[in-house]
Amino acid sequence: MWSKMSNELFKGRTITLEQMLTARSNRAERQKKLLGQEKNKSLVCLTLNIPGPIKNSYEWQNVFLVLVKEIEQAFSEEEMGAKVLHHEWTGSEYYLKLNVTQKEAKQKMVVIEEEHPFGRLADIDVLAFTENIQPLTREKLGYPKRKCLLCTEEAKVCGRSRTHTVKEMQYAIQAIVDKERRRFYEKNPVHGNRFT
Repeated sequence: MWSKMSNELFKGRTITLEQMLTARSNRAERQKKLLGQEKNKSLVCLTLNIPGPIKNSYEWQNVFLVLVKEIEQAFSEEEMGAKVLHHEWTGSEYYLKLNVTQKEAKQKMVVIEEEHPFGRLADIDVLAFTENIQPLTREKLGYPKRKCLLCTEEAKVCGRSRTHTVKEMQYAIQAIVDKERRRFYEKNPVHGNRFT
């Protein structure tokens, strides 16, 4: 799936703000439909943190599928329910309905965000229905807020103030992906052109 020499992360269709807002609205509707009002269920929603106007490419889909696999490995077959995967130009989206509590699911997702090589590129929300559909934040479980890729500041603070340029962020992300690609091929020298 992933060519050893490919550097195509940020080559794709340019997306407008209006398209991103529509995608966000559609995502909220999908979440509502999938989760319903079942109070004993939780819903994992995976998207990627991609700076700039290009939100999807063949390489991004490969990064995404690595994370999907990691999420599914965190739960047993009995714990997993409906799965939905979308690859849109506005970004890939993955939904996994679970027969576990929101807290238990979020704890496992934070481990992926913190420990997996691509975890920093992932935005994994865990939703549940209380009086309405609510995500559980890292802070409510005692975890620190996520740090910026380029400095020690909180990611949201840097994002709001535009501390770093899109190009700087893209270079940092490309370095993460390249490092993991090299590690994969060192461990799988006869794997050919597939990174799955």
